[in-house]
Amino acid sequence: KTIVDPTVIGNIGRYVNHSCDPNLVMVPVRVSTMVPHLALFVCKEVRQGQELCFDYADRDQKNVGKSPALAADENKGVVISQPKRTPCLCRSYNCSGFLPFDPFLL
Repeated sequence: KTIVDPTVIGNIGRYVNHSCDPNLVMVPVRVSTMVPHLALFVCKEVRQGQELCFDYADRDQKNVGKSPALAADENKGVVISQPKRTPCLCRSYNCSGFLPFDPFLL
């Protein structure tokens, strides 16, 4: 699993917003190193003037779409109380309501 956090260092890509219905997909590209470069590719038609966005989450993760107050590690049966979640403002039809959050990274 590769975790990206451009809080301290990053390029112009750090300003690409999240959407639950993205028009970009992020692909790790490794060239002569184990540390990947992250490439953004269009995954659907983009109209002129349309905002480019990608999904910050791995939509296969177990906690997506679960209660914003609780997340469960189903492998261990552990329930972890989460801090207040950041609302998602993408307004897409399939919006999950909150930005992705992985409590095990805390």
